[in-house]
Amino acid sequence: MRLRLRLSPSHGFVPFDYQHELTRAFWRWVKDGKEHDETSLYSLSFLSGGRPTRTREGTPVLDFSDGATWTISGPYPDLHRRLLRGVMDDPLAGWGMRVEEVHEQPLPEFGVLQRFRVNGAVLVREKRDDGSQEHLRWDDPQADEALTRVFRWKLHLAGRDDLAETAEMRFDRTYDGARTKLVTLKGLKYRCNECPVLVLGEPEAVLFAYLVGAGELTGSCLGALTL
Repeated sequence: MRLRLRLSPSHGFVPFDYQHELTRAFWRWVKDGKEHDETSLYSLSFLSGGRPTRTREGTPVLDFSDGATWTISGPYPDLHRRLLRGVMDDPLAGWGMRVEEVHEQPLPEFGVLQRFRVNGAVLVREKRDDGSQEHLRWDDPQADEALTRVFRWKLHLAGRDDLAETAEMRFDRTYDGARTKLVTLKGLKYRCNECPVLVLGEPEAVLFAYLVGAGELTGSCLGALTL
């Protein structure tokens, strides 16, 4: 299921590192279920509709004076039912923005290969020998291995090892506008990638990727996919 939320205009400007506030609203709505401490088998997108600007002091911020849209998706209907109940009880998302409309988007039928744009920068990491994490760029061949590893792990957690065997995910390096983006979550900085991804596998696996996103921290507004 894939839900598109329409949010009212904000009260004042919104900081660039707004993602954590959105995840707090999400968990308030779904009541901190068992998914909170597990690998995210769902994805939360960035907000759409903001215009970059600056405060009088020169601080970069986002202007959502025309409102915003936010996409939440995942393969499990129960999560979305809990979300809708929570939104009805308390529609506040943050910065004065409230959920005005919720639309369920029809799910496409996919083939065995699909290119997706990203609606949230993609985080891919590789563990170093000393246990630290290396942030991988879209143009690093290891990034494709990391994307596929996370994709297959999520399929495994969903009980679909049959799909994981042939599933692959990689960055579309033919895209001229690929770049990295520094995203701050709860005070920590992550070097992420703004680059479309290619998903290969059985059509069910491609749909699964569309719903759960690409890379890590898809439950923290990273890695959401769109057509």
